[in-house]
Amino acid sequence: MPRGDGDPECIVLKLSNGYNIGVEYKGQKIGLVKKGGKVATVTANKASHDSKKKTISILAVGGTIASKVDYRTGGVVAAYSADELIAAVPELAEIANIRGRLIMQVLSEEMRFEHYAKIASEVAKEIEAGADGVIILHGTDTMGYSSAALSFMLQNLPVGVLLVGAQRSSDRGSSDAAMNLVCAARFLVGSDFAGVGVCMHGSLEDDFCLVHSGTKVRKMHTSRRDAFRSVNVKPIAKIGYENGKIEMLGESYAKKNKEKTKTKLKLANKFEDKVALVKIFPGMHAKQLGYFAENGYKGLVIEGTGLGQMPVNDDKIASENSRIFEVVRRLVADGCVVVMASQCIYGRVNMNVYSTARELEKIGVIGAGDMHPELAYVKLKWLLGNYSGGEAKKKMNENLVGELEPRTEVEKDFE
Repeated sequence: MPRGDGDPECIVLKLSNGYNIGVEYKGQKIGLVKKGGKVATVTANKASHDSKKKTISILAVGGTIASKVDYRTGGVVAAYSADELIAAVPELAEIANIRGRLIMQVLSEEMRFEHYAKIASEVAKEIEAGADGVIILHGTDTMGYSSAALSFMLQNLPVGVLLVGAQRSSDRGSSDAAMNLVCAARFLVGSDFAGVGVCMHGSLEDDFCLVHSGTKVRKMHTSRRDAFRSVNVKPIAKIGYENGKIEMLGESYAKKNKEKTKTKLKLANKFEDKVALVKIFPGMHAKQLGYFAENGYKGLVIEGTGLGQMPVNDDKIASENSRIFEVVRRLVADGCVVVMASQCIYGRVNMNVYSTARELEKIGVIGAGDMHPELAYVKLKWLLGNYSGGEAKKKMNENLVGELEPRTEVEKDFE
């Protein structure tokens, strides 16, 4: 394969099973055994329109999912036009009319809220142009942030919007790209879902995908194909890959308008820049929080311990905790909305149990309920971008787009 930016003394070989291997050749003799035969490329006819089928728009913004094998080089290249997508995943043409285009080519870890606002604007354009559903091809690392942001920005959705990613690239034998995309398309065509969600592998096998709420999903593993989990709620649906069966797992999701009256999509894509997410840890110093007080931050989500605790009181051994508490008091007094989430991910914050949390609540720190820290952070940035500080603080504890649940349901963890 063509040499990239790796070790100059290695060659990279494409194996017959789809995987790549690097071989050091320093001091070794390399000779041609035989020339390889011409590899047939997979092509597709120009995407046609069938009036009997629904139309799905596929928007590529980057990540492993938006790729196909380049048989000329053995590597992967971006695939985002309708023709290219159907060439890479022929099943799509059987499910719906497909139209695809590239919005941006950005690694998910490099995305900022300006990117999220751009994606929301492009989704709105596709819906206004008549799309019956929208799929966003997206990197997995920060997909939970993006799905949460889109859930708040895209108000009154008339159709479903799904973020779809891949843990394994298209040139690997274990790639999950095609299956995730096919299951997402089937779900958008065959369900009454009209919100923002994430569709990814539901197990290690190629048997089914799960659709998770855009506000309750989190990446829980670095590399497994079933890395995504719904936090504190059940997934929205299960989609069989072989049989295409859609099984709705609950009723608490946004649904299409049965009266068929046109729902007016509202785009609210503003975010407050001066909001931060900070993790509490043993040995931290007050000056680490002091930065936000000194620089006029309007919002702060604290990723506390357990039910919502953080260092508050000193003892005979250490005296930094009270200074940390005073910084938090100063932030609240200066009008900063301070929210307490939990590092535990599963479960919910309860600031009425332990004295440290009760002291924080007395000075105006508010609990995040069952929202995990990343969700609370995105919600607070969106609220402060669209409401005053007082209104944002009030709405932080209101369920706006399914981000707060009255009950906690924990799914089975990884085996």
